Amino acid sequence: MKKGLIIYIVMSLLFLVAIYFVTVSSIITDSQNEFNNKIFSEARETKNFDQFVAYQTKEYKLIDSYDENEYRLVTYHFNSKDDKQGLLFIIIPLKDVKIADSAKDSNDKTKVLITDTLSKESFIDTSTKDVSISYGLNSKNVGFMFFDIVMREKNTIKVTYYDYEGNQKIDKTFNEIALSSSTELETFNKGYTLEEVKEAMGYESELKKALITRITIYIIVVIFAPFIYRLIKTFIIRKRETGNRKLS
Repeated sequence: MKKGLIIYIVMSLLFLVAIYFVTVSSIITDSQNEFNNKIFSEARETKNFDQFVAYQTKEYKLIDSYDENEYRLVTYHFNSKDDKQGLLFIIIPLKDVKIADSAKDSNDKTKVLITDTLSKESFIDTSTKDVSISYGLNSKNVGFMFFDIVMREKNTIKVTYYDYEGNQKIDKTFNEIALSSSTELETFNKGYTLEEVKEAMGYESELKKALITRITIYIIVVIFAPFIYRLIKTFIIRKRETGNRKLS
């Protein structure tokens, strides 16, 4: 009996730990998804990408917002969480445009080319991807497309965008964008810290409520389960004994 009790207590504690981690994981994942959707939605609707960039970087600065034909190209100079500087290019349509209706639309000629105009090196060439990138412009998906490259000491970058029909819509060159010094980076906008992200996600109160509810229910079940088991066992035994008496 004592051995059985010890096993029951150990198993109960293991399940309690499992409930804790599953609850924490599910609440944080749901909050993360909700927060991501909010960031994407606000960026898509306002066409202001500061929060979207702040969420992913340590420091950032808007370099340019350029409208050509039916599209906008927004460019940021950023410093990543691990202190690597880069350029982020965001392309968003300014009105309804023809886009792929699936990620495997064979008629989609949309492509983005990002090259170094001096060395002719290609940073991004989406035509090498077996996917219809304009599908991401659907508001039910992201609603815009974004690409980042790691910066060198000096960067002369050309961004070219072709639409669904293969027509060139954006052709923009950035001349000599240089890496920023530590002093210059101090003038950049600051990205979200981990604590700010947690606060923005606002999951702590929901997590606390979920943990209290689930753990309380579990403890009640653990406490009363042995009594319920004994009660059922006793009932079955007595029923069998009553049946045996009637047969005899």
